[in-house]
Amino acid sequence: AQLAKSFDTISATFKDSPPHVRSAADGLSALSRTVSERDAQLATLLRNSKQLTKTLAGKKSSFETLLEDGNLLLGEIRARRDSIHLLL
Repeated sequence: AQLAKSFDTISATFKDSPPHVRSAADGLSALSRTVSERDAQLATLLRNSKQLTKTLAGKKSSFETLLEDGNLLLGEIRARRDSIHLLL
């Protein structure tokens, strides 16, 4: 919020400046307000991302086992497919 106020002040200071300078200051002010408004949402997103990372790290061995078992299953399916082709 303080950053947004600062950019609003800068924007007001440059109100009599050439259009491109005023436009740049207005743009920075708008960007700052948007970031400020989304601050709580960003904090929640980061907190939830941290929790997701912890959860996935805790399940790492389960994922590894799942992939290994999947490889074994695919190997068996290929072997049976080859056997069926030989019979035909």
